[in-house]
Amino acid sequence: MSLKISNKSCQEHGICDRVLETKIRAMNNQLWFDAIGWAGAAALLVAYAMVSAKRLEGDSTAYQVLNISGSLLLAANTIFYGSYPSTFVNLIWACIAVFFITTRKRVASR
Repeated sequence: MSLKISNKSCQEHGICDRVLETKIRAMNNQLWFDAIGWAGAAALLVAYAMVSAKRLEGDSTAYQVLNISGSLLLAANTIFYGSYPSTFVNLIWACIAVFFITTRKRVASR
């Protein structure tokens, strides 16, 4: 069973305007979360490329910060799209980076 709304009814009740506003808001959210995901992917790729090119050390703070930021941005993107296995991987990735930053600072202060 489908519900058909005539143009006249749509205009009288403002339904079309509300539907259009909702769709535009959803598209705007999708655009933002896509941009967040691409920024996260770029951060992780830059980190990997910099270590591979020997411009960063794998245990440097800069490398770990790129990993944390990239994985958290990707986690936000995957939560938005409901891709929870990817969310899990990215959150673990961020936790590993935080762990190594904090343990390295503790070892250095001794």
